[in-house]
Amino acid sequence: GINAEYGGPLTRTIDLQKVRLQEVVSEEQNEAGRIPRTLECELTGDLVGSCVPGENVSVSGIVKVHHGGDEHRAKNAKDKCMFLLYVHANYVGSSSSSGDSALVITMSDVMEINSLADRYPFGALVNSLCPTIFGHILVKAGLVLALVGGADRSGDPESGLHKRSDSHVLIVGDPGLGKSQLLQAVSNVAPRGVYVCGNSATAAGLTVTLTRDGSDTVLEAGALVLADKGCCCIDEFDKMSGQHSALLEAMEQQSISIAKAGMVCSLPARTAVLAAAN
Repeated sequence: GINAEYGGPLTRTIDLQKVRLQEVVSEEQNEAGRIPRTLECELTGDLVGSCVPGENVSVSGIVKVHHGGDEHRAKNAKDKCMFLLYVHANYVGSSSSSGDSALVITMSDVMEINSLADRYPFGALVNSLCPTIFGHILVKAGLVLALVGGADRSGDPESGLHKRSDSHVLIVGDPGLGKSQLLQAVSNVAPRGVYVCGNSATAAGLTVTLTRDGSDTVLEAGALVLADKGCCCIDEFDKMSGQHSALLEAMEQQSISIAKAGMVCSLPARTAVLAAAN
């Protein structure tokens, strides 16, 4: 038999990364009572690190099978299947870091934008945000400004001083005034928008969850990390019991630090937090 040793002449070491893909469910395709399906994907070689959590990606690859023997079922007790499907990726096409690559602008769009710029463009932007809600011009104007954000002034790269360019907005009002509709409209317009409800969100669900996959420790991104370079809309902000402290570092420093189970790291969370409360 062949005795292959680690580092020997008969072995070759490659980079390996496992990612979990979740399908993008639109309103037309949504079947009643079904959660979005997930599929495990294996990246090797130069594809490792080609995508980050929260991005929309298109993956081409070969569907392969894990033979779910007793040894594999012992590692993943939740997987009772005899065969586990996964995709060995050959190509990963991801959107840009700001999420704008899915936006295709034609020459007719450029002409319309130029003609709009000659008139009063800010008023048209405010009126086009959630047009089903009448009035609330100041509230819509604040949301549009938070959606666009300010100029990114990172400062001196040698000193590492970063100035936050995102504005956070808190909408306070009586029930039934359409605050949730406005937040959902903003999350739909934003290139990377996440909408969560505060009364059912946990601190780990907002920031980072630490899970174990067999013998490995895996970080699962929460709502603020998924909304990096976008906006995170949090409804029912006053119903949150103790999760406000989890938002503090993300709103101030625009990063989330984690030190749990021997893992110390910092994840970017450059997001604008838009909250609504009664």
